[in-house]
Amino acid sequence: MEQELTTDYAIAIESLSNGTAQIGCCMGGEGYCQAKVANDAVNPLFVQSGESGYSG
Repeated sequence: MEQELTTDYAIAIESLSNGTAQIGCCMGGEGYCQAKVANDAVNPLFVQSGESGYSG
């Protein structure tokens, strides 16, 4: 597996949407929603949360 780093958020979302990336780390809710709308196969692997379990 090859690892690549991008500093462009839009490229990360597009890569997840078109299948050229399999994992996108530290993505916010809006980015996930954009990728999910573009490709229904995109699913969250994990969600960051605080001690209480609340992610907001």
